[in-house]
Amino acid sequence: MKREDIDEHLETLWHLLENDESDSESFRRHTKGTYDECILKILKAYSYITLEGEKISLTEKGFSQAEQIMRRHRLAERLLTDVLGMKLDDIEVAACEFEHFLASELVESICTILGHPREFHHGVIIQEG
Repeated sequence: MKREDIDEHLETLWHLLENDESDSESFRRHTKGTYDECILKILKAYSYITLEGEKISLTEKGFSQAEQIMRRHRLAERLLTDVLGMKLDDIEVAACEFEHFLASELVESICTILGHPREFHHGVIIQEG
């Protein structure tokens, strides 16, 4: 499994946990056809999650990784809207692609360029670095 695929699934879990949906059925629903029965086993084998029946929890390692993914994604969203002038309705796919190519060394520089925003336009918090 590619790193990008793992990151996408950790991002999905982050969103689900933000909405108090930490069960495998919710995860299945939100993976939009990319769900594979093995993915939870793989995430568990990498020590990103724990499973208790249907309940999914991020481990400290998984939380840290997902938090950095979400920071890159949300800063990419702000960069695309604030600097490049894209419309909110058009940024999700671009931000998703951008987050995977954004070198960790550049994240703080982008945050500085954006004036260290604390949230995205719809009130979602941008994680601190």
